[in-house]
Amino acid sequence: MKTRRSLSKIFKRGFSCRGKRRSMKDAIKCSQEILAEFSIGGFFYEARKRNFVISSGKRAVMTLAALNDIDFATYNPQQKLYITSVIWRLPDLLRSYQSRCIEFGADSDLYAEFAADVNKLVHSIMERLLDNRHQQNPEKVHLLFHTHVFDDDNEDEKLIGVFSSKLNADTARLKASELPGFRDHLAGFHIEEYDIDRMEWSEGFATV
Repeated sequence: MKTRRSLSKIFKRGFSCRGKRRSMKDAIKCSQEILAEFSIGGFFYEARKRNFVISSGKRAVMTLAALNDIDFATYNPQQKLYITSVIWRLPDLLRSYQSRCIEFGADSDLYAEFAADVNKLVHSIMERLLDNRHQQNPEKVHLLFHTHVFDDDNEDEKLIGVFSSKLNADTARLKASELPGFRDHLAGFHIEEYDIDRMEWSEGFATV
């Protein structure tokens, strides 16, 4: 119970420290610290090895809480995309490690509580990263395609989605790149920008 109370304080801190403006250097530092948790001795490294280390888990959560404390209003799409690429899979990874860690002695209730609260923190950060309404241009859309070229040079082009900003299209590309088929042909992704209410084909066509 003592461990659970200390975790709750960290999570509460993560959600209450809003509105402070920090530099991109702070966000990069937080992101690099999260990535370091996948190295030897890091929380996600140990969890993948079936070892749920609560002390390093607290460290990872404090880093997420610090990232949740950053105001992203002035960040450009590339900066937001970098942070998104670091954190968006963390809840899924925790879920995938859960059964193995519990099998090797982790407290199931504590792990579930920990994973749920990490999910809340990541969701909170992602919501604000993608809340880029001030950067969106309502007169333009971004289309995300994937093209697969077969051995006979025939092509299969898929429209994955239509997005209001380049950042949202890039985020969708990251998610799609984890899916079967797409992950084996990453070079096939491309994003195209189109103006709304403008004809892209104005010369007609002829058959021969």
